Amino acid sequence: MGLAKPETGTALHDPETFVFTVASPDEVSEQTLPKGPSDDLLEEAKVLINAYGDNDNKTEFLSFFKLLLDKYAVFRDEISLPAVILTLNEYAVTRLPFPLKETEWPSTF
Repeated sequence: MGLAKPETGTALHDPETFVFTVASPDEVSEQTLPKGPSDDLLEEAKVLINAYGDNDNKTEFLSFFKLLLDKYAVFRDEISLPAVILTLNEYAVTRLPFPLKETEWPSTF
């Protein structure tokens, strides 16, 4: 018997020789970042803000928001809470029927 014939399109190369090919572009945009827990928290918080657009109960809203934060507490190392609060505060100004100062938002998980 002789040596096995390699499959078509494959070849054996000397281990001391590097074989390179031309890189081909992938379909992932370098501009697109995957969504993370911070994005998910923002989306859910915006839904909560929209739900309270006609409800003037600030205490209840803050309680539900704290429950939402508790859900994301496992991701506290990945979420910049001050950045999320800043974005939500700007979003809530025109949507909630009651004013919320930055100091009224929870500052920790």
